[in-house]
Amino acid sequence: MFRSLRTRMLALIIAALIISFVPLLIVVSRTATTMMTAEVRSTVDGEATQSVLLVEAQFDELASIASTIADDIASIRDAGGIPREVVDDMLHDIVQHNGTVLSGWLVWEPNAYDNNDAAYAGKELGDATGRFIDYWVSSDDGLDAKREVLTEYDAPDDRADFYQLPLRSGRIVLMEPYLDIVFGKQILMTSICMPIGSNGEMRGVVGFDLALDTLNESINAMHPYGEGYVRLISNDGVYVTHPDSAKLASPIEDEAARSAIVEGRGFEEEKDGWLTMYMPLRMNGSAETWSAQVSVPMQLALQPVTQLRSVIIVAFGLVFLFITLLVLYVATSITRPVRGLAHVANELSSGNTSVDVQVKGKDEVAQLAGAFLNVRNTVDGIVQDAQQLSSNIAEGRLDTPADESAYKGGYRNIVSGLNATVTSVSELIGAIRTSSNEVASSSQQIANGSQELAQGATEQAGAIEEISATISEIARKTEENAERAAHATAATNETKAVIGVSTERMDHLMDIVQTIDESSQALANIMHAIEDIAFQTNILALNASVEAAHAGQHGRGFAIVADEVKDLATRAQNAARESNTIIAQSVQRARDGVSVAKQTKKAFTEVDEHARSTQDLMNDISRASDEQAHAIKQVNVAIGEIAKVVQNNTATAEECASASSVTAVQAENLQQLIAHYRLMGDAPAALPSGRSGRRNLPPPAHY
Repeated sequence: MFRSLRTRMLALIIAALIISFVPLLIVVSRTATTMMTAEVRSTVDGEATQSVLLVEAQFDELASIASTIADDIASIRDAGGIPREVVDDMLHDIVQHNGTVLSGWLVWEPNAYDNNDAAYAGKELGDATGRFIDYWVSSDDGLDAKREVLTEYDAPDDRADFYQLPLRSGRIVLMEPYLDIVFGKQILMTSICMPIGSNGEMRGVVGFDLALDTLNESINAMHPYGEGYVRLISNDGVYVTHPDSAKLASPIEDEAARSAIVEGRGFEEEKDGWLTMYMPLRMNGSAETWSAQVSVPMQLALQPVTQLRSVIIVAFGLVFLFITLLVLYVATSITRPVRGLAHVANELSSGNTSVDVQVKGKDEVAQLAGAFLNVRNTVDGIVQDAQQLSSNIAEGRLDTPADESAYKGGYRNIVSGLNATVTSVSELIGAIRTSSNEVASSSQQIANGSQELAQGATEQAGAIEEISATISEIARKTEENAERAAHATAATNETKAVIGVSTERMDHLMDIVQTIDESSQALANIMHAIEDIAFQTNILALNASVEAAHAGQHGRGFAIVADEVKDLATRAQNAARESNTIIAQSVQRARDGVSVAKQTKKAFTEVDEHARSTQDLMNDISRASDEQAHAIKQVNVAIGEIAKVVQNNTATAEECASASSVTAVQAENLQQLIAHYRLMGDAPAALPSGRSGRRNLPPPAHY
């Protein structure tokens, strides 16, 4: 992160100062802020208390007057009463002589004061019904007060609250502020309303109207801490005092504060750099709670803390500057020689082993410089020895190692490693020399063998081409045989199908001949029966002739019939014999036909069996021909592959022969190159002039 040692030292010191100062500054600042905040809160509380006391004093004064008048009038009324005019004079005098009262008024319930409302109906001290109503307003010139007509005390809405609220509650009421036109200008007012009780009942209300403009001016004149301000806020959260008249009787914007004011409790908040405190105030005997708001700017209130913080920061800045300059001086005295040594190290790393090293003094930096000088001398010696070895290697002299005795420790190991490297290279080149001789001899043998191999491969390729042609002809003949076997298989299948149909027809013919044989047998039986019937008929005819002869003349006709029957029986018997003979011949011929059909069926069966065997043989021949054709194709493909391999072998052999020739030439060149080197064990040679001495260097530093 920091490349400079001086910068790092300076950064560490600055960081240490900041780390130690910042917590101290924070603690002091927070402590002072806490103390000043407590003081500000106390001041704000005092301002709020002062405002509360100021307002309560004015309100309590009027409340006391109202309470006194209410008690006096109630006592007078209970004691028998005095005329309304006397009470009117009392109210007039109070309004006339009390500068804080803007107006005073008195309202009694109907017939509640003297039970004589009818006598005052429509007059000054009564309304239209004679109800006791009195209202005095101070004049703008400060002279005599003026009588005014009081209205709205019996309004059905909140306009009558100044009368109805104290009457119903039985306690003094401080009314919410309201704007009204007085003496030709709009001012903010409030009313203190006191109920008049008699014998435990509320009979009326006496009240005083108070102008709040004077109170507004006195409170607005309060400016705690110069720019702070004080406000008076009513129970409903509206401004009673404010420098902007447009905001009078308007609600405050802070809802949380307004809620606290309505509930009659104190409230405090710090917002946007302002501390605001709300303190409740209450007029004696009243349930309504107003509040005094005091707001102060925390920046001004805590200005002493800010000034103290500024003084501390300035003091720290001066101390920080002094320490920074001191650290900078010390760091420079250390880093300047260190940068010189860094330059030496960079020059050494870049290969400049003759860089000058300055050693001044005897402190740690001087000791470090002396160590750099020793390192420089040692590295320069190693570099010179390495350069000498490199020159020897470049000139082919590998028989002259460096002197290891001039170095110690790890540096001796470095020089020893260089000598070992030279020895290893010498041994390697000696091995290469031996191998190159063997490679040259072997390369010639490989070249000769490759030529013979290429020639044999060429001859082999020709023979393979002839074999490939013969195999192709065999494959063609085999494919023709396979096609003919396939045709023969098809013909055999057709013959087998015809034989199958003929066999089926012979079976049908045998069934028909068998049926004919059975029918002939039945017909022969019938003819035998006819022949027997003819024979019996002939016998009966003979008997009938005999009986007719016995009968004489009477039996002549019967004898004629008997002769005819006999003749017919004889012809029938002869016909039956002839038919029987023909049927016997037909039966014999049918039997012969059945025998011939059986022999024919047997022959067809034998033919079908031979056809099946022939078909199996033809299928085997066709299958074998296909397999033979496929095998011949594979053989042909294999021979093609062999031909390609032979061709590749031929090309490879030719290339190998060519490469062997090139290798032989390269081996000869390698022998010539290796002959340039002089190896360990060869005759030593003198060093060239100017290569044996080292650069003159200053002696090592000692302490």
